[in-house]
Amino acid sequence: MGYYHPLFPLIPVEDWKPQIERWREKAKELGLMAEGFWPPKWASAWR
Repeated sequence: MGYYHPLFPLIPVEDWKPQIERWREKAKELGLMAEGFWPPKWASAWR
């Protein structure tokens, strides 16, 4: 998922990778590790 929970088809393609990388770094800081698709609506279930 992206850092700001974007709807990827609605944002410029060049923003996709930075959004994903920023979220991965934040998830790592929080001790959350996910592989594959992780819908934003599920993020609150992990807290």
